[in-house]
Amino acid sequence: MECLPLISVIIPTYNRAALVRRAIQSVMDQVYRPVEIIVVDDGSTDGTREMLEAMEGITYVRQQNSGQAAARNAGLSVASGSYIACLDSDDTWRPEFLADLYRLLQKEKLDFAFANWMQVEPSGRQYDYLAHYPVFSTYFEQRGERTYQLLQGEELRAAYLQGCPSPSSSLLLHRDCIGSWNPMIHIGDDWCMLLDWILRHDTRAAFLFEALWNKHSDGNNVYDGRVTMDIARYLFFEDQWLIYQLYGQLLRKEEKQLWLQKVAMGYLMASKRYLKAHSWRQLLLLNGRVLRFGPVLWKAIVILFWKWGVKGDET
Repeated sequence: MECLPLISVIIPTYNRAALVRRAIQSVMDQVYRPVEIIVVDDGSTDGTREMLEAMEGITYVRQQNSGQAAARNAGLSVASGSYIACLDSDDTWRPEFLADLYRLLQKEKLDFAFANWMQVEPSGRQYDYLAHYPVFSTYFEQRGERTYQLLQGEELRAAYLQGCPSPSSSLLLHRDCIGSWNPMIHIGDDWCMLLDWILRHDTRAAFLFEALWNKHSDGNNVYDGRVTMDIARYLFFEDQWLIYQLYGQLLRKEEKQLWLQKVAMGYLMASKRYLKAHSWRQLLLLNGRVLRFGPVLWKAIVILFWKWGVKGDET
């Protein structure tokens, strides 16, 4: 019998006592073995601690409330596996998730692989997410009989500079690919971690066309549970600006310009929504941050305003 390597699964959770057991069970149901399950409680106050401390088959870690990135880092610090996967505590994997991704990693000698998913809305409506993701639409149109799509070189770089097609619950990575998750990032900590690797290394990745997990939107998610104005501010503006500060020196001239346009667009989207909602305090705080970020961002915002004025562009 083949001796397979240990995969460590990190599940960060905060006040999800009613949901985290479902996520844990989906890991226990994996056909792949061996698996180590590490559940990091980010300071829950809803009975999560008592439930998890009594549960067998997991490693339980508790920390003061510090956010999902810090929780993932805490899990990584005690993980023993040579491969790492993360599962958000409101999501669930299908039984073949780890086995199929591990097989793909080995077959194509990848740095990381990820699986498509079904987006499950509060109403119960479900849809195939990556099939509707604009950056990947051509892959789905031309897939034929293929079960996966390779991503490498310029193609991979371009895909991840446009956005993050692989949320944390979708991924299986070689441990060496993970430096850490940046706790300064509000929402896009998985995106930041992957960009850190992609921009510094000749990276091979791939994704499975089949949806192998369910992403549940319940109104309390780090991304899906936020109102649009907060997503615009924290992900499209503040997170993208911090990523630019961290990795701007690794970007080419045209990539820098496009990234700054994205940050400027995030600022304008947030401003528009705060104005519409009469959220004057949030608008004041937002503009205070813009002033502190400096002239590079100011220039990008002015250019975007000019384009709107001259060309009549709209968000």
